[in-house]
Amino acid sequence: MKHLRIGAAVFFSAIFPTIAFADVQAMKAPAACNDDSAHLIDFTVGTWKVTTKDGTVDGHNKIERVLGGCAVIENWEGTTAGDVGKSLFWYDARSHRWMQTWVRPDTSEKGELVHYDLVKVYPDKSVRFDDTRFNPKGVALLERTTLTPMKNGNFGQFIEVSRDGGNTWVTAYDAVYSPESDADYKMNQPVKDDPMPCRNQDRGKLLDFWVGNWRVTDSKTGSFQGTDRVDSTLDGCAVFENWKGADAGDEGKSLFTYNARTHQWDQVWVTLDTSQPGGLKYKRMVGNYPDGSTRFQGDLDLPDGRIVLDRTTLTPMKNGTVHQVIAISRDGGDKWLDGFDAIYTREK
Repeated sequence: MKHLRIGAAVFFSAIFPTIAFADVQAMKAPAACNDDSAHLIDFTVGTWKVTTKDGTVDGHNKIERVLGGCAVIENWEGTTAGDVGKSLFWYDARSHRWMQTWVRPDTSEKGELVHYDLVKVYPDKSVRFDDTRFNPKGVALLERTTLTPMKNGNFGQFIEVSRDGGNTWVTAYDAVYSPESDADYKMNQPVKDDPMPCRNQDRGKLLDFWVGNWRVTDSKTGSFQGTDRVDSTLDGCAVFENWKGADAGDEGKSLFTYNARTHQWDQVWVTLDTSQPGGLKYKRMVGNYPDGSTRFQGDLDLPDGRIVLDRTTLTPMKNGTVHQVIAISRDGGDKWLDGFDAIYTREK
């Protein structure tokens, strides 16, 4: 999905009508995620063997820094069947904050789909991510994860939970990550277990038509816009997108997650420049229609405090292509300006 790369002249003239196009071009230049805060979790990047305190190998993890450091992708492979997961960490260059979405192949009430914020950095360069969730009865579950770099090149992960508002905490996980080769990581994937909680729900299949390798062209002119690889993963509880545009620096990744408990799809979109409007976005599915179309919508916070609505509609066509339209609204949704309008054709 090409998110708000709808042509600089169209998009920026709609949002910043007083800015000259030459200034727009300068704004498009990637502002690399390269300040001190952007490097806070660099020590986690690598391929790792994970061992619990009793010496048991619990799993293997491959963690990669991508998009110029604006994102980090985690790929967890446990040693027991079905113990797999994926994280997308993203860095907001405007607020200098890290956030994370963690998803596993069961996002039902018994499964796991978590959104974390980095809330504290310690003198020893440890970092702590916090999350608050609510069970079906409305009781809050607090969870905090502390990652600590060690002098020998390892790092520790310590997870605690609280069910009484933070008065008391119980250790849920305590492990050490030590480097291993990529070959060892690939050899130690677990036996497949297929709970299919997301695939068993009709709403969990709404993005199936969009999975594949795509060549993207402008729907009116036919001009080449880029390529997109869209993969279903974690038994359909997540969809991962890799966009590469025709222009230099036009790259992005999305993680779509399906919550099997609430029947809701959400999305995080990250680019090479998260300091600009549209460079980092959060969207939620707001509609699915009889023709198979799905619509995601979110807010864009502008530097002057204004909010622009941004929506993307994906429509499967009878010939196997997908039609994507991105539109924006500056008046709360009364009027919409179509920007990017493209056709996705499967690559052979």
